[in-house]
Amino acid sequence: MKNLLFGLVFWSLSSCVTTPSAEEKMSTWNGEKSDHLVAVWGTPSAIDPGPSGSKTYVYKVQDSRMRVVESGLRGGTGRFEQDVVECTVSFHVDASDRVKSSAVDTADRQCNNGIAANPKDMLAH
Repeated sequence: MKNLLFGLVFWSLSSCVTTPSAEEKMSTWNGEKSDHLVAVWGTPSAIDPGPSGSKTYVYKVQDSRMRVVESGLRGGTGRFEQDVVECTVSFHVDASDRVKSSAVDTADRQCNNGIAANPKDMLAH
């Protein structure tokens, strides 16, 4: 009985832990210099010029998920398939080379694992 109670308490506490969304991770880059962005994210897939010296850094990000095809609950071994989702991530950089905003473009918005938060921001918490 103690094990069951401990398991329920642990499960209820662990369900309270949240993972930051892709948008929350990307917002950690706001105000950051573009050279730091490129140092962490790598060379962008494209850099699109904008008005008044601004530009948009575009990255292609892939994320994968495993999904159950057959559960194996009825004596089978279970079977899984991997789904790969590609997202377009854009960082809007102003004329002073600072990130002003960002966006994720994907139909199902599932690229959270492929999005890198600003390491400086993660160290500050």
